[in-house]
Amino acid sequence: MRTFLQASAIVCLAYTVLYVSRKILVHREFVKMSRASEMGWYEDNLIYKAADAFASGKKVEGITEMMEGSYQLDTAQIEAALSMAAAHRGDADGGYYAFLCAINKVLGHEVYHSSR
Repeated sequence: MRTFLQASAIVCLAYTVLYVSRKILVHREFVKMSRASEMGWYEDNLIYKAADAFASGKKVEGITEMMEGSYQLDTAQIEAALSMAAAHRGDADGGYYAFLCAINKVLGHEVYHSSR
């Protein structure tokens, strides 16, 4: 009987340790995500689509219309980013990286990363 109680105690202790560690990890992830959301660091897929369009040579007017649906940028910021990236359209990647860098400069912090 004594060995049964000892085994039960060990199992309960292991379960408690695992449960508490899981709760701590979930709480840390929640805090991390809430800090990021307070800063407004959400990536908008529309920006990546606009960067692809920019790199493929689409006209500026079309890109401006595409980006007007973005919740992060207003018209003045869109125009500023396009003017900063316009000189890099002849780059090897079509200006994709320069476009994302210009968007990051306009936003004031690095949100978008080049995957090319």
